[in-house]
Amino acid sequence: MSSRLFTKGIVMDFDIPEDVYVRAEEEALEQVFYHLLAQNLKGLEQRDGRKNIKISLKKLGGSVLLEMRSNGKEFSNEFIRFESGIGSIQDAPEANAAELEICKEFMNDFGGKVMFENIYSANGNAEGTTIKLLFVSASEKKGSLVDLKRGTKKDILEQINQANENKPLNRDV
Repeated sequence: MSSRLFTKGIVMDFDIPEDVYVRAEEEALEQVFYHLLAQNLKGLEQRDGRKNIKISLKKLGGSVLLEMRSNGKEFSNEFIRFESGIGSIQDAPEANAAELEICKEFMNDFGGKVMFENIYSANGNAEGTTIKLLFVSASEKKGSLVDLKRGTKKDILEQINQANENKPLNRDV
């Protein structure tokens, strides 16, 4: 995914504080992020000019709010109605509306929510989208946590490898 973002000239901006933990299954959370980034990439491919995705994270009491904003093509009215519980997924022209619905199901499994919104200028023109993920906050001491870290892919992989080297091996003989 990172090479696709780079080759398309998409600027990623992260505002993620250290030591924020969410209650989620790691593999399912990876799928959620992959599909949401793919949605943003698809929307940005339909726009001219500068292409941005900003990901920010805020801790709100017992919850964690992640916002993914882009200046890509807006969601259709049919999709927004479907996400509000009014319409049918068959009415949504988004090619990956079903994948976005899977993201919503994963978030429900985590006890969280996902919300899709369009961003409008003062004159009413659509300027992009915001996808909000609301998670249940977790502490580092509890199991089944996903640690959100800021850094390059290389830095994060080095941190993972270093952490794995320091863990004792559990072997059943």
